[in-house]
Amino acid sequence: MQLLKESGGKAIVLASAGNRGRAFAYVSVLTGIDVYIVVPYSGISSL
Repeated sequence: MQLLKESGGKAIVLASAGNRGRAFAYVSVLTGIDVYIVVPYSGISSL
């Protein structure tokens, strides 16, 4: 995320239904970088 911010990136897209998605969502709030989290159909029950 820091490298993305320093290079002028505006957003990141990732697939996750667990801890990685939660961690990126949290860091998104701290850094102001948009994060789009795609939840695979098989992971919906984990939410």
